[in-house]
Amino acid sequence: MRIVCLLTFGFLLIIAGIPACGSGDGEASTDGDQEASDADGEDSLCLGVGQTCADNGDCCSELCWPDDRGAFCSTLCSSDGECSDLLQGSCCLRILGQNICALPSDCGMGDADFLPEIDIEVVCEPDQRRCEGNVVMVCDRLGSSWEEYATCNASETCVEGDCRYVDGDTTDGDDSDGDIDGNQCGNPDDLIAPILRRAEDLFRETQSTPTDAAAIVTSDNPDFEDDTYVRLNATEDGFLNGDLQELAFLVDINITHLYNFYINYACGPNWGEVALFLDDETTPLKTTGGDTKLSLHCSPSGGYDAALEAQVVYEPVCLSGSDLDSEDPLAGVHWLRMRVFGRDAAESNGYVIGADYISLLPAVAETEGGN
Repeated sequence: MRIVCLLTFGFLLIIAGIPACGSGDGEASTDGDQEASDADGEDSLCLGVGQTCADNGDCCSELCWPDDRGAFCSTLCSSDGECSDLLQGSCCLRILGQNICALPSDCGMGDADFLPEIDIEVVCEPDQRRCEGNVVMVCDRLGSSWEEYATCNASETCVEGDCRYVDGDTTDGDDSDGDIDGNQCGNPDDLIAPILRRAEDLFRETQSTPTDAAAIVTSDNPDFEDDTYVRLNATEDGFLNGDLQELAFLVDINITHLYNFYINYACGPNWGEVALFLDDETTPLKTTGGDTKLSLHCSPSGGYDAALEAQVVYEPVCLSGSDLDSEDPLAGVHWLRMRVFGRDAAESNGYVIGADYISLLPAVAETEGGN
């Protein structure tokens, strides 16, 4: 699917091949604008914090804040220092339930909620999604308008605000449940070889965040194959503080089919909770037990880390393969993202996550009688 830059859950989604939006922390030019480079390396101008704007696309931060004196570019913040670095005299104020960098004239009012006299017609719930044809639309941060979020590709259809493959079973009366039956997800009679890989082989450090916290590490614990595994030394829960904390793995699929992910996670004392995401999906995959996250906190008898005792199996998902379009170099390429999803507050005070082995096994459809 094609994703456009959008401020969602406090962070910017920037997909390769789509012009990049500035993060709001670039150096201001002499005319008050900020420069942002697009994916091809060419420079384009966007507006910095405090500059007058017409819509979100004008701003480097992708946030054009309405105000009775005229809309201005802003960004989410957690401290006054962040804002003053972007605009002299700016401060971090809570406005309409969001912490944003305010205009200097509004600063000095303390941290209490400041409600500017603006008239906003609320038409939707912030971050709510819906379909317009085969385009996914998302409600903006203020609930004042719908914006384009993604365009579903030719093999997908937009259903309830999400791009899904069409259910090929025309006998069940449900063409919107998002799974793939029959030829819509390959031939169920095809013999598909399982994909069994060390996590280190699929690991992509440059696509993981923060990059400097993601690495292949060596362990003295014999539980790990080749004495190594992939670890993210995360220090916080990205979902609470605005920045994603995740390990990225590249999976190349040759034949379109339903697959189960089998993950051998690592664990350790004071580690965090992990959730598994596929490609650009915002909903985590479910385990066969119905869980969307699991704790990687454990207490190894002799060391800092260990392999999680049980292999974790996830519900089957349809993965498109290169067989759908042999001329497209990206056909069959999927991103598997292991994301920090909190911590077990009763047991752990840390957020580290890790993985040792990743397997994909073709799902076998049950025959009549359950065999």
